Amino acid sequence: MVKGFKPIIDDKCQVLILGTMPSIESIKRNEYYGNKRNAFWKIVFSLYGMEVREEYKDKIDFLLSNHIAVWDVLESCERDGSSDVSIRNPKANDFNKFFTQYPNLKKIYFNGKTAEKLYLKLVDKEVSNGVIYQAVLPSSSPANAIKFEEKIKEWRGILTPVNSIIDSNIIKVSAWVGGYTGSSYEVSIDLLTLEADYKYMEYGYIPTTEKRIALSEDSLIKFVKSLYKNDVFNWKPTYEPEYPICDGTSWSVSIITKEYNDFSEGNNEYPMQWDGFCRSIKSLIGEEFS
Repeated sequence: MVKGFKPIIDDKCQVLILGTMPSIESIKRNEYYGNKRNAFWKIVFSLYGMEVREEYKDKIDFLLSNHIAVWDVLESCERDGSSDVSIRNPKANDFNKFFTQYPNLKKIYFNGKTAEKLYLKLVDKEVSNGVIYQAVLPSSSPANAIKFEEKIKEWRGILTPVNSIIDSNIIKVSAWVGGYTGSSYEVSIDLLTLEADYKYMEYGYIPTTEKRIALSEDSLIKFVKSLYKNDVFNWKPTYEPEYPICDGTSWSVSIITKEYNDFSEGNNEYPMQWDGFCRSIKSLIGEEFS
């Protein structure tokens, strides 16, 4: 008899990704998607333009910071090896209790067709009635021969808001500016949750202020318009002065959309609209950013 794991989730999660049952390698490591040939972690981190973190705890923190939960359809089953095809006597997890406990979940994504098939067969449809959207993603399993690029294209759907009041392709905007010897500022603006995470750091990288800021719908709509006004999507990937400068100020801006990721950075050189961009962030979050 094979038994599954407890879910990765907290009260703020809005998206639930459901697999079938952990593989033998995952069970040995006591980690979701512990088989290094499984593309799950590479896919999820790539969606946000990031490299996969090595430590499992860091992976969990990353999921939760982006309001993504992970679980499996099955609590237990009999199975030969790790293949879903050989699953026998499957028993589903208690989704009735689960959805009652986590009412903020709005979307279910199945990691492969087998997960969806088992869910529809074993879980009462009324149980997930409050979850307003369900979709099947290409399995991240190494047994799925679909190219990684094609998987990414389909998985990008987990970034898409459901019934969002903000008519925008933009999902998240992250920005950083500062220098090693002076003050630094970092902000991550989430259009799905209407929140911003803000850090002020003295002497480069020592946080002295960290806070999560609730954002209004009107202020976010105004901010999105400012991104286009400041032509952020046409900024060059890199800005450098003609002659190198030691120390000074560096910056970066990352924008995640429903269709692609955009990134720009610089060192002591800025796009013409940089000041306007900084003013729009200060106006949105009510904190210094320059």
